[in-house]
Amino acid sequence: MNKNYLNENQSPSILTIGEVANRLKLKKTESATIWLNQNGVTIHKLNKKSNMVYEIDFSCALLIPFVKDFIKKHPMSWMELLKSILCNDAVYNMILLKIDDNSLASKKPKTKVNPKTAKEIELRNKLLS
Repeated sequence: MNKNYLNENQSPSILTIGEVANRLKLKKTESATIWLNQNGVTIHKLNKKSNMVYEIDFSCALLIPFVKDFIKKHPMSWMELLKSILCNDAVYNMILLKIDDNSLASKKPKTKVNPKTAKEIELRNKLLS
């Protein structure tokens, strides 16, 4: 994933809706548009006939389900592990912003948990801070 999301002119890389459909292995661009809207990726007008998305936004939207699952599996060290897995600071930072926007880290618990061990107390304190 060591990808640069800037093109040769140092402008952000873009994808057309057709390219998004190809990457998602969808046959219709309408299906790609629906996927983009459902996953919160902003579609921009390239000209009167075609639309585009920023490649970094698309990549982050693809990774969000993986990241949410990763957080559940590694609640104590997910940030450090994720940063080492992604190998791209731009994507890592964008994902942190999107997670914060989705209030994943700030969801309030529905039940009260009484920790019994020092490790559980440490985990609770880390999650609540």
